[in-house]
Amino acid sequence: MLKYTLPFFFFITLNSFSQKILVEYFENKIVKNPEEIKQLPAPARKTFEPNTFSYTLTYINGISLYENNDFSKVNKIETSTELVKLANGEEITQVITFEDTSRVFRIFEKKFFKDYLNKKIYAELFVNEKKQIIDNFYDWQWEITNEQKEISGYMCTKAISKINGYHFEAWFTEEIPISTGPEKFDSLPGLILYVNTGAIELVAKSVKFIDNPINIQKPTFTGQTYTFNEVYMKPNTVKPQFKNIIEKDPNNSNITKQTITY
Repeated sequence: MLKYTLPFFFFITLNSFSQKILVEYFENKIVKNPEEIKQLPAPARKTFEPNTFSYTLTYINGISLYENNDFSKVNKIETSTELVKLANGEEITQVITFEDTSRVFRIFEKKFFKDYLNKKIYAELFVNEKKQIIDNFYDWQWEITNEQKEISGYMCTKAISKINGYHFEAWFTEEIPISTGPEKFDSLPGLILYVNTGAIELVAKSVKFIDNPINIQKPTFTGQTYTFNEVYMKPNTVKPQFKNIIEKDPNNSNITKQTITY
């Protein structure tokens, strides 16, 4: 296993600044128990469907922008009606209505602007509410393994990081010597095409080299900004607001109807 050294990284970084590239990724939740997912209401199950949420990474001249694509088609689910069997054997008709369907998928909305020369990240995330983040690059302390496989037509090498007590797995290709990747992931001697965090996986579906001029604007934040630790380590004190009404169906007294409105 090889430790990634700074001199080699510095060479790769200088070599990559003049290249322009566009990469499309899917972000998929990792499902460990499919049976539990089947018990969720339809809009919530939608968030576990593979290849539903896509993102674009654009890199040029030592800066990059990673942001979500249009989720409007996903947001069209408004009401879910299902027959649910309770533990006591009783069956109820469960109707779940979302007054604002975009709230279900807002956690997938994100933007990461990275300045590779100054090692700064400017990000927008939805964690209970919209958060603006300004922070330094992560010190990933990658360990490069001998494992290789093909991803999106490129031969990739596996690297692992165990910072902050977590296990991260990234697959990068030296065929594209740009030290960048999706979200906050970077600092390997090649483009990162796959990431596994244990909870989600980021999978490259296409890679394109760009000839046309591209302009990536550095975001301007107003109001409070945070670091990643302040956002991720802060306890979740915001509880989802919903109405829960259980009543007999006026047209059939044998049917119990539960209406949940978010």
